[in-house]
Amino acid sequence: MRNYLYILQIYGAGNPKIHNVLNYYGTAENAVKKIMQGDKSKLPPKRELAASAASLERSDKIIAWCAKNNIRIITIDDDDYPDILRNIYNPPTVLFVQGDLSYLDNRVSVAAVGPRMPDRYAARLASVICPGLAKCGMVLVSGLARGIDQTAHISSVRAHQPTIAVLACGSDVEYPANTMRLRRDIIKSGGAVVTELLPGTGCNAGYFEYRNRLISGLADGTLVIGANNTSGSMITARHAAEQDRDLFFTVPPDTLSPKVSRVIKYLRDGAIPVYDHYDVIGEYFDIYGDRLNAKYIDKNRLGYLARGGRMFSEVDIAKPQTAPDIAPPPDEPDIPPAPAHPESRNYVDMMPKKYRILLGYEKPDDSETEEEKPDIQDEPPLPTEAELRGQGGTPADSPRGIVLGESDSPLRQKLYRLIESSESGISLDEILRNIDDDFGDVTETLADMEIDGAIKCGVGNVFVATSNT
Repeated sequence: MRNYLYILQIYGAGNPKIHNVLNYYGTAENAVKKIMQGDKSKLPPKRELAASAASLERSDKIIAWCAKNNIRIITIDDDDYPDILRNIYNPPTVLFVQGDLSYLDNRVSVAAVGPRMPDRYAARLASVICPGLAKCGMVLVSGLARGIDQTAHISSVRAHQPTIAVLACGSDVEYPANTMRLRRDIIKSGGAVVTELLPGTGCNAGYFEYRNRLISGLADGTLVIGANNTSGSMITARHAAEQDRDLFFTVPPDTLSPKVSRVIKYLRDGAIPVYDHYDVIGEYFDIYGDRLNAKYIDKNRLGYLARGGRMFSEVDIAKPQTAPDIAPPPDEPDIPPAPAHPESRNYVDMMPKKYRILLGYEKPDDSETEEEKPDIQDEPPLPTEAELRGQGGTPADSPRGIVLGESDSPLRQKLYRLIESSESGISLDEILRNIDDDFGDVTETLADMEIDGAIKCGVGNVFVATSNT
């Protein structure tokens, strides 16, 4: 364990070169011995400074701190390392785990991801699909972010089912803000909070992509709810496809919108369309039905089983139907009134009011009933041909074809204009001084923009718009 932590101090989490080092030296112990003896043959020049600062003493301090704070350290050589994660490309060599992961070998796990600020349509889908999957015994894996991610976790907590939250920071760092209470409830419900980052590691734009590969890697399939082209959940979808995992997408309300062209491409290429939670259950019931809670599954609604392509027999359908013996889930999660962290507030209260109403946490005002609201929020007008060419005052297309126009989020537009206005680039510190938005939202949006090709991040964490390069 201490040898893996030593190597992690040098290379950092998510670095695939760690596996090159382990394969070259055979074991973590041999690698540490050679490096401590001065062998730099496998050390890139930019890692030599980190190697000089690394020590087994620091490894021991990390181990002691984790033991004191009930954080298990699981290495890739340990028997309790999740098998489902061991076989992905670039599996983490070390996991810091709060809670339990042992159930992964005999449960169906599904990653449920989507936008942090879902529209009305996405919120309604999530409010039905996530509780439905959780009640049926599926383990929901997500990234603890606001919006769809937290909906997945809270649905599992309310159903008293395990859920896995994967962090883009160290175990002791509270990101997203005001989530320590939710983390505690995830652990209390039998789930786990997981990260591959050393304790004390704050958020960085690049860590979100590392996190997303673990979200999909811990799941049999990945479900993307209400995403558009610029959503960070598309990164998780890409990882799921690369890991040869099942991939599910909810069908966009407007399939002609250019904002969802990447979603449509995934659906055309074989991703499974989802209209409700039965579309996901149907993929696993035929093979893994014994791993699901059958009393919460209506076989008549399930109907056609996509995996294996078989219908329930007419004899089964013809049997007299009785009311299912299903106990309704508790109205509220079993949460002590006092928060676990002095700066944490109730994570449900942190949601926008309209989102709390959609998810059933709050009743609408008498003057604003559900029936009076449109099913889907008004969409912004489609971009004109001139805008798609980068004219009319909107930023030009990036080399990868990503258009930053009026249809993008205000934060994304604001960040792009700020970065584009600086010809020599702008550091993250300067960005934060000029932007009032949440730190986590800023760094995750920067990561999305970098992956989309709209910006580049160079030496010293300096961001440059691709139109300036």
